[in-house]
Amino acid sequence: MVTKNMVTIAHPRVTQCGHRLDLGRQPRHRNCESCWFAWFNTNGKVSQQCDEMFQADDGVLIEHLQGTKFLKRWLQFMATLAKWKKQAEEQGYTNKGIQE
Repeated sequence: MVTKNMVTIAHPRVTQCGHRLDLGRQPRHRNCESCWFAWFNTNGKVSQQCDEMFQADDGVLIEHLQGTKFLKRWLQFMATLAKWKKQAEEQGYTNKGIQE
């Protein structure tokens, strides 16, 4: 019988900060922007659901369910993606492979 003590889970490290990231949970280092960005980047379904909730009620429900810090970090993540997309369009890159 395999117990929890016998299983080793290797959590990946975030390259920018070096913290370990448990992909099934929110980042343990709550103030680390790199951890939050990596977590949102790997959890696309969560980001998509937050986007739908944000469009429905402007983030009130997200803040109520997940908290102010979660909403703030998600908004930073989305702003970064929007900025990168705008820069790519200005430089003439196409968005092949990127789903909108």
